[in-house]
This record gives sequence, structure tokens and C-alpha cells, in this order.
Amino acid sequence: MAASTQNESVHVFGQGSTPMPGAVLVFSGTAPQLRAFSVGSEPLTVDRDLMNLPDGRVSRRHAHLRFDGAGWTVRDLGSKNGTSVHGKKLDREAEGRAASGQVVRTGASLFVLYDDVRRFLTGGVVSTEPWVIGPTLKAELDRVTLAARSGRTVLLGGENGAGKEVAARTYHEATGKKGPYHAVNCAGIDKPVAEQLMFGVVKGAHSEAKADKPGHVQAAEGGTLFLDEVGELDLEVQAKLLRMIENREVLPLGATASRKVDVRIIAATNRDLRRAVEGGTFRQDLFYRLAQVEAHVPALRERLEEVPYLIDAALREEAVRTAHVSLVEAALMRPWPGNVRELSSQVKLAASTAQAAGDDAVRDHHLSAEAGLGPERAAPRRAVITAAAVPAAAVAPVGAGAGVESAAETADISREQLAAALEGNAWVVSEVQRVLGIKHRNTLVRLMKKHGLKRPGAGDDDEG
Repeated sequence: MAASTQNESVHVFGQGSTPMPGAVLVFSGTAPQLRAFSVGSEPLTVDRDLMNLPDGRVSRRHAHLRFDGAGWTVRDLGSKNGTSVHGKKLDREAEGRAASGQVVRTGASLFVLYDDVRRFLTGGVVSTEPWVIGPTLKAELDRVTLAARSGRTVLLGGENGAGKEVAARTYHEATGKKGPYHAVNCAGIDKPVAEQLMFGVVKGAHSEAKADKPGHVQAAEGGTLFLDEVGELDLEVQAKLLRMIENREVLPLGATASRKVDVRIIAATNRDLRRAVEGGTFRQDLFYRLAQVEAHVPALRERLEEVPYLIDAALREEAVRTAHVSLVEAALMRPWPGNVRELSSQVKLAASTAQAAGDDAVRDHHLSAEAGLGPERAAPRRAVITAAAVPAAAVAPVGAGAGVESAAETADISREQLAAALEGNAWVVSEVQRVLGIKHRNTLVRLMKKHGLKRPGAGDDDEG
């Protein structure tokens, strides 16, 4: 970072609580960046030399960025390669309005505008496989760390795919415990066997119990138990979990005496557990035990500084590894309801498309039109199939389901795209359906069989 750059906020930031409007450089030339520039009474001039930008497409005196309290005015200063405001290119020497959180492109450099850039002064983006952690996420992880060091339990909230796993692992590391980190997806536990899976079973407890078998709690002995989707636990299991937390004891199924356990707990949910308590589906006493500290993992759209680094990480092992500025710009402007998981999967799919086209960089047009938008905002992706175009054997009789519809859903999905979506979403069928726009689970299963794709470790009868 150059010591002489104009208005670079790391050099002007003080200890006050007054918001500091500014622009955050997140990408320049061909690489991710993270540098914050404050905007005061005078506009910020985007200038290749003054900002020390590694981007030959940015002019000297390229654009002005001005904040007036209600929003932003972006003015092109007659630049050679143009200025865009959230995807809309300005005419030479013209100006446009922008809101906080929107993207300004100058040449091959991207800035995100913020009413307050102070959080970007606490450090850069840390990219350590498999995590990417920017200042916005780190602020919440710091709260988790403090809770772990003080011995408190933490309840994590946040959307699916946002990164609750990294928060849970941060908690484990901060406890200083030498035991294992053990994660459990509570939504994947079948209710009939939930108790024995969670707390273990002793030999002879039932006809199938041929030997003592520890549960998830015992597997975390001396370490941390991460209960993901904790709101999905059965009420009976919730009661037993509460007793375990309070007494630091576990009673395996069929046992007559409890056994001491040393386990720290962090839980996560994407549900409103307070509403679940009101509705009687989650125990109030357990809620307060788990939520001694509540933390929220921000959605990816709340931590845009990570997007270029996540794209870089997603392309690291692809045949086409270079991200064009247009791809990064498009990704910054989409809400990504599937968060990090969806972004990574879709960027890998885009890389496959770029490779098939013989392109040397992944560009915006390689990204699926529906990627990152969510089903309610995406354009319909089904092809129109006429009766003449469908073989007679493929036409489903009335009442037989979605034969023609399924064929249309999957007509343009290649084996490579399907494989990338499956691997990028940990073979979670519902997530793969959403990412690929497939309505019916059976349609996805048939497509997997067609391409000979099976979840690793699955048996011959396992549908994945």
C-alpha cells in the first residue's frame, strides 16, 4: 500500500465514532485488492498514479466520486476506457447516481461505495484454504472468540452457505481444548435413532445393539461439539441435550447410570428459534442454554470484499484460472442467496463453460443468467419443447408426472456442469436442485444416473 495515496483512509482514520464515507477497492487489473479510500468535502479522484493501481486501463484523473449524505454522484472525467455505475456505463464526462453498496467500475478496477469504511481499516482479507475471511466476517468471528475464551455457549444464526462452519471452528480453536472438533448436521438425523446417535447406546439396549457404541457427544470428548441446524432436533432429544449441558453427563440408550463428559458446545440454525419456542417446537430452557451469546454470520452480500478472493479460490484448480473484471463485477452485483457455496459452484461451472469455448479468462457471459439471483428473480430456464421434438417414448401420459417438463429442465445441463454442482454443494440434493434450477428431486436423480454420477461412498441403491 503506497504511503502517498490520496485520501487513503488508513492514513486519516481516528478514534471517533463518526461514520467515514468512502470507496473500497476490491479488484484491480487481474487480482483481488482491499484498500479503503475516504471521501470528505472534496470528491475522491480515481487516478491510476495517485492510487498506485496495477491497472493500465485506469486513466490519470479517470473519475470523481462524491458523497452528499443522501447518496453518491459518480462522474467520468473523459476517461479512455470508461466508467460504469452498478453495471450501467456512463457517457464520457457524464455523471450518475449510486447508493451505498453499489459497484463502480473504472477500466479494469472495481470499487464498492460505502457510507462508512472504518471496518475495512482493521485488516485485509485472509485467504487460507478452505476459508476466505474479510473484515466484515472477522468482526463477528472476534465475538465468537471472546465467548469461547470465557466459556460461554454460542448460538450462530445466518443463511445456509454463509460460513457457519468457519465460525464453529473458530470457536473450537479459541477454547484451547485439545480434544476433537466434531460437527453434526441435526437435520440429517433420523428421529427413530436420534437418541442413540446423539448419546450412544449400550450393548443389549435393543436387538441390534451388539456392543457399546458411543454417540456424537462422546465423539467430541475433551473438545467441541458443533450442532448445525439444531432447531431440527426432536423435542425428546432436546430435553436430553439440556440435561447433558446442565449436568455435564450423558446417559446412553439402555444405560442405568450417567457418565461424565467434557464437551464444549456451539450450535447453529437458519431458523428463528425464538419463534420456534413460541410455537412449541423448541424448548425455551434449551434455547437460553445454547444462546448465552448469539452471533450472526453475515450473508455474502454483506461482505462483498470477499467476493473477488472467493472467485480466485474457486478458479485455482480449474483449467481456466483467470477471472476477467466483468465476471467479478457481475458477481458483486448479485445477491447470492446460496452464499459462498453457491458462488463457488457457479464460478466453477462458468470456468467449464469458458474452457469449452476456448477462452483464456472467465467472463460475465460464462456465468449462468440465473446464478446468484434466487428462484424468485431468475428468468425461467426451461427450453420450449414441442410435441414433434420429443420422442414418443419420452412423452409422459396424463397423470404420470413431469416427463416433458423434466426433459426441458435438464436439456442444457452437461455432465461436467452437474458434477461441479454436486461437488461444489457437498452432494446436498436440495442445494444442487436450486443451483441448477431443477424443480423435482427425481429429475436430478435420473440425471445423475444418466451421467453415471454417484455420491462418494454411496452403495448401489443409494440415490445420492
